[in-house]
Amino acid sequence: MATVKLTLVDPSAHLEVPADQIVTLARQLGCVAKESVREVVLLGGSVCSLHFDRVNALLLLRELRVVDDENGLFTVHVLGRLLSTFEGELEATILTTPAELYPAHLSVQGGESSHPLFATVMPSLAPALTPAELDRVERLLSEAREAWQTWLRSKQQSSNDPRSSG
Repeated sequence: MATVKLTLVDPSAHLEVPADQIVTLARQLGCVAKESVREVVLLGGSVCSLHFDRVNALLLLRELRVVDDENGLFTVHVLGRLLSTFEGELEATILTTPAELYPAHLSVQGGESSHPLFATVMPSLAPALTPAELDRVERLLSEAREAWQTWLRSKQQSSNDPRSSG
């Protein structure tokens, strides 16, 4: 099977990402975040990148480069997930090698697209549970472990009891 390489031509996008989340996002997305006082660059692969300007507590996408993106990994798993999570906008032309594997026009509005490249539902980068729900789950798990240990001790004691003929 041949490797597909994807390039976005003349992309126009709007994407705002909370600045305090960028390091965690980069790690989750498998990118490298290069930070400076004025900008943050997410690097993925050799020639794919997202350049953000710092504006108060937000990072605003200024430039995106997607060239020879092998199997569309950066486009879908980095750019697509950020667009989906933060309800971004994107208009671009897609060129593929080999040619014409996908429709030439890519449009993302409000983080959603009907383009086959984004046909799979991308899981959110945000946790599925709130902090309060996570605390409750952890408490319930702790209670369950404690109950299990109590039951195991009771079984062990009953097997050591000379009155049991078990």
